[in-house]
Amino acid sequence: MRHIWLLFILLVIVSGCGVTLTQTAQPKNEAAETSSNQPGRLANRGIELDFIHGKPTQDRIILGERFSVSVLLRNWATETISGQIKLSDTIAGSDIEAIKGVKTTSFTISGVDEEAKPLKPKEKRIDFDEFFTYDDPRLTKTIIRAEVEYDYKVKFTIPICVKTENAIASESECTSRRNFGVSDFGFNAQHAPVTITNIRQEIDATGDSGYIILYLLFEDFGGTSGGTRGWINNNDRSIDLSNSVIELAGQGKFKCNKNVLTFPDSIKKREVSCILPITFNLEDVERENFFQNPLEIEFSYPYKIIVPTAEIPIKKPLEERNFFAEEDEAFEAVG
Repeated sequence: MRHIWLLFILLVIVSGCGVTLTQTAQPKNEAAETSSNQPGRLANRGIELDFIHGKPTQDRIILGERFSVSVLLRNWATETISGQIKLSDTIAGSDIEAIKGVKTTSFTISGVDEEAKPLKPKEKRIDFDEFFTYDDPRLTKTIIRAEVEYDYKVKFTIPICVKTENAIASESECTSRRNFGVSDFGFNAQHAPVTITNIRQEIDATGDSGYIILYLLFEDFGGTSGGTRGWINNNDRSIDLSNSVIELAGQGKFKCNKNVLTFPDSIKKREVSCILPITFNLEDVERENFFQNPLEIEFSYPYKIIVPTAEIPIKKPLEERNFFAEEDEAFEAVG
């Protein structure tokens, strides 16, 4: 190690450049590197988690010395979310684990304030209320990981217009739009880990009756992103639409061709078609065979993410003293 330092110093002097020595670079926590402002949207939004810097230290853990763990939660939903965080390490065997089994703590975090500008997620720090220690001299490295389990609710309203072919209505009275994207659905839907990203509307009407048909595109933004893994937290990774709300105000609830949507790793998008019978009041001359009512959509699902630290070296105290001694020698050589 001493020879490496001396060679480095010699190269710097020969090149005529100044030198600034810094502490050993901390390995990146890949989950923390995921941008919260990715263009277009999301990677595993909903609830996000990062390890607090230094808790644990990710450049080294010293054998026999206590360390603590703290995490920062960010809630991208507009509603309060409650759930659990489960902490563990990857060292197998109860005799050598620092975190014995799984440590579980509950959390409640309030939602985004939609009146605040710019909109940003709510944050909450969670400190695990005990210290951990690695004592087995056979250990050389570890990974600490946090699992977050919670329920996410997607809820939004958009205005849609229903009219006959001969209806007379201005754009302000009855929008001509028949296609809506996720940017129309509000902050909560835009930042959901699984959400609706497109709604296409068709109308089949003759005389005073007909049908509205909606094509809803569901998209799963889970999987692995920046070190974080996320998925719908049930046996078949599914969303149950039988308890959802897909309703046109004043007209009734849509009936869909699928009640259960599954999202295995190989499938990220599912389309559902929903139908609703409608009637027009042909005697209401003022409305001219059209109406514009809010479409209300609400569904929920259990979700889970796993966030690991980078691989953390476990150093023996003697190795640590030798490391700093070599650094001191390098400084003296520079002087």
